[in-house]
Amino acid sequence: MKRLGTRLGWSRCSTRAASVALFAVILGGCATGMTDRGDLVVSAPAVAVPEQGTIRSADLKGFEGMVSGAGTPVVVNVWASWCAPCRAEAPLLARAAKRYRGKVTFLGVLSRDSPDAGLKFMRTYRLAYPSVLDATSEISPFLQVNGLPTTFVFDRHGSLVTRVFGGISEQRLAASIDESLRAP
Repeated sequence: MKRLGTRLGWSRCSTRAASVALFAVILGGCATGMTDRGDLVVSAPAVAVPEQGTIRSADLKGFEGMVSGAGTPVVVNVWASWCAPCRAEAPLLARAAKRYRGKVTFLGVLSRDSPDAGLKFMRTYRLAYPSVLDATSEISPFLQVNGLPTTFVFDRHGSLVTRVFGGISEQRLAASIDESLRAP
């Protein structure tokens, strides 16, 4: 009995190459939900966070000013309306923003998407917190975003507490926020 690959006309070499490629895809998919603590610190003159439920263009300096000038811990979620994992985590972000209102600032970063699609997404998922459009394409590289969604939790001084690549769980988000609230 021949192996499936040889029955389909694949050589042993191409079967191995396909196996390696499949492993790489699976490994890449396993990167979702990974966390990374880094030495990222956001520091810039304070800039007002946009109104709740709006999207405003921002450059890197303005974004940094929003995070460092908030006076509270800040949850930053980099997202797009076309991103399936972004849609999956949107309800938990909406609940968390409501739960921590007044204690934590939530700020979305709309990446590689249109403001109209972003506003429709925000209305659909009842995201009351504001988002900024990465207008100059500087914010995502600064944050070292490799895929969507990516969530960051900064303490009230702008120091990174947690970075989560891929969808974030409600438990992980709550633990990260609680850690940011305890920061001196």
